[in-house]
Amino acid sequence: MSDCGLLLYGLDASYFTQRVQIALEEKGLKYRQYNLNVAMAETIMPWYMRLNSLGQVPTLVYGDVVLTQSERIIEYLDEKFPETTRLCPDKSTAEGHRCEYFKQLCNKVNPVVLTMGGSTIYTEISGSENSVWYFSPSTVRLTRKAFRDLIPAKCEKYATENPDLKGVYLKKAAWGRGWTLEPNVDELQTMLHLTDDVFTKLEIEIARNAESASHDGKPMWLCGDNFTVADIYLSVLLHRLEELGLHNRYWGNDKRPQVAKYFNQIRNWDSYKKSRPTLTRVSLALSIIRPKLPWILAVGATAAALGIGIGYALSKGSQGSTFQDYVPFTFTEDKIWVWRFCYPRHA
Repeated sequence: MSDCGLLLYGLDASYFTQRVQIALEEKGLKYRQYNLNVAMAETIMPWYMRLNSLGQVPTLVYGDVVLTQSERIIEYLDEKFPETTRLCPDKSTAEGHRCEYFKQLCNKVNPVVLTMGGSTIYTEISGSENSVWYFSPSTVRLTRKAFRDLIPAKCEKYATENPDLKGVYLKKAAWGRGWTLEPNVDELQTMLHLTDDVFTKLEIEIARNAESASHDGKPMWLCGDNFTVADIYLSVLLHRLEELGLHNRYWGNDKRPQVAKYFNQIRNWDSYKKSRPTLTRVSLALSIIRPKLPWILAVGATAAALGIGIGYALSKGSQGSTFQDYVPFTFTEDKIWVWRFCYPRHA
């Protein structure tokens, strides 16, 4: 994959990966994405832990440069590609001050607490409705169980086999043992209320923007006329809350009309739409299902996925892609076929 140029390791169901995807698309930078397989705990395999010692996504590789954490990656893209759209305004300017304010406001909402903390499990508390299947109660519990049982066991095994990574693996194992099968209801309630406070402030600020706008038909962004990293943060937050079925709690049914109007604008924004590929949702489904099937059924599932991949690759032919751009599968130590993605992304 050395010919990939900008290579993004991530997950399309990842909140922080989506931030970087939108930034890359907004800048018009061609890149490739390698989707890590969550069911096989690929984020903690030694080869990846040497790239990202936290075993998290996203990770961006460009030549000899390896960057983790979405905020730093977006800042780097501004520094490295100054000829592209600037997303991080100068912090000494009024636009820069507003951008930092909105970033901090969005960062008050912890997506892990809302997602893995049970908003789709305790619907009577959260008001969640019509959440997407990959954040269903059963999937959340399954994921929490994997964090608690699978991650520590694999980390201890890898720590023994890779002495140079022993420290980071033992730290990750301790993190895994801290998870319980059932979420902390008090923590969830606190985050739900804090998120309400954040959206009350957002409604006020977006309404102020609407009052001062020139109404010339141009998009109205958080910090003025330009789409910035603040808009990336908010668009990803809105997307995640909608996936969790929390949209009516926070802005639906005319509760916060300015937020709803802003999200409708974002839905039609090209870089946001390109951060939501549908094929990788199929990949996520198969990655969850395959480890539970007999080996022969896993091969069959991969064959079906390969057929989807061929059709997708052919459909991309008009954009200059070839089937060689798609690395379909590999055979793992667990004797399971795992779909691998290193596919081109076109701005």
